[in-house]
Amino acid sequence: MKRFFALMFACTMVVALATVTVFAYEPAGADYGYSNDDWDENVTQILDITFFIDGEPTIPIPAREVDGETYLRLRYVAMAAGATVEWDGPSQTVYLTTGGGDVLVIVIAEVGGFNDAGHVWIPMDFALTLLFPAWGWEWDDFPEIEVRDDIEPVQPVVRTTDHGQAAVEFITALNDYFYNRVPFSYQELEAAEWIAYQLLAMGHPEDTVYIQTFAFDDVVGQMGWFAYIAERYNIFDPDERIHLEEVIAAAIASELEMIPYFMEETGMTLDEITYMLADMFDEYFDIPLHGLDIYEVLYEIFSLEFGTGFISDYGVYDPYTTFRPMSQNVLLTIPGQSSHKIVVTAHYDGVLNPGASDNASGVGLLLEGAYRMLGADNYFTIVFAFVGAEEVGYLGAYYYLQSLTPEQQEKIVLNINADVLFEGPYFFFGTAFMGPFGLDNNELTDFINQLAETLNAQYGTALISERSLAQMPSDQIIFLNAGHTVVAFTGLARIGAEDYADFMGRRFNTRLPFTGTVLHTPNDCVHVINEIWPSKIGDAMWTFGLFLEYLLGMR
Repeated sequence: MKRFFALMFACTMVVALATVTVFAYEPAGADYGYSNDDWDENVTQILDITFFIDGEPTIPIPAREVDGETYLRLRYVAMAAGATVEWDGPSQTVYLTTGGGDVLVIVIAEVGGFNDAGHVWIPMDFALTLLFPAWGWEWDDFPEIEVRDDIEPVQPVVRTTDHGQAAVEFITALNDYFYNRVPFSYQELEAAEWIAYQLLAMGHPEDTVYIQTFAFDDVVGQMGWFAYIAERYNIFDPDERIHLEEVIAAAIASELEMIPYFMEETGMTLDEITYMLADMFDEYFDIPLHGLDIYEVLYEIFSLEFGTGFISDYGVYDPYTTFRPMSQNVLLTIPGQSSHKIVVTAHYDGVLNPGASDNASGVGLLLEGAYRMLGADNYFTIVFAFVGAEEVGYLGAYYYLQSLTPEQQEKIVLNINADVLFEGPYFFFGTAFMGPFGLDNNELTDFINQLAETLNAQYGTALISERSLAQMPSDQIIFLNAGHTVVAFTGLARIGAEDYADFMGRRFNTRLPFTGTVLHTPNDCVHVINEIWPSKIGDAMWTFGLFLEYLLGMR
């Protein structure tokens, strides 16, 4: 599962929003600190607008006019509204949360905004709706998100086949011997080589296994946040290599810009913000930062993000030398009767922990699937893609898809993606393709949903269909946005479940009252999970293993 770079205090950049008409009204109690006479229609200008609500000014909000319409910077609108934002650039999905806990989900496919050099601009009339709470307007004016309440309590799993047993062994090995598989590191490379060796040891011919290598600068444009600071601070030139110290300095500058706004919104002092960040990293990474000033704290944080996350701590890359680390995908191609293909993806990189659920679980599932396909009479050509650098923007999946010709891409029938498979005892899948108005169904998604129902009836699996999870933050996003049909596997826990009360983590989808639990924490370890929830790993791998085999056998 992808990690997010923004620190706790950062109001992150957001991509959005919804199609609206030209601004033609002025809500009661509001005023603006500019006039239309300020615009020069022949020149692209950016002005700062100050809103006055009940006599109190908001922070200045950048504005510009395009084709007669006024657009505002979304990032500043959210701050002025007292809202927090979380976004996933590749899926173009925004989660905007008010201080009262109300959540608005916004998808780029439904919007009239645009992104210019990493800055997101939205029409003024829609921007003003985001400020409604400040004027006492109701969020009920937005379409409500239908939260699912039809999912029955989980029942004990009775495994009736041997599916998942080999997957558990692969997961345990990756957990124990290849932890801290951070993107672009030496540990990630070692894990990739181990995966390739396992495929060859199964008996797959050498000419069907390929390690596809890519450099950081081959995919930097896919990293929305990094591309933004690179452009904003002019540190990336296609003809030059960037240096790690420049990257860290730019990241610090970007965060320091946000602190005054955060102080105003929260009432926290600079010392309190500094202490909060130091305390957070001391708790999660056992790194003592207390006693440092804000710049020193941010320097240590970003040195960890970029230094440990991108640069091998075995000394392959020196932080003061050229910043050009490498990552890789491990590809296994199993020819079929047809040249049309199913691409099965799972990322093998992780963060600073053993990464059992995120994502040794997906790797183990694919390795067992690859073993079961030996000698199979499969109709479709099958590509098992163990992709790297997912945690920093789905970079391996992006590079793989971009390496294909348009003709080869047209041959892709389906992408199956497996990620964080045992965060909880509920086993979900989301299947969809991206239609003109967002996620949609087709004959293939209908078949997949019917197959799940058949397996539930025949084998007692408890597969749960939730189409919106086709946009969960993982590698299938790359295929979905390229026009392909996808199905995403994931396992989640019910919010409020007693057995998971102390492990509630990131919620992937506001429609589902379910959440992740151990991903991106030290608890994401096979031995910890087995001690707390003894049967969960085996149950998940049996369920998804059976589902995967039937999907790969379809015609």
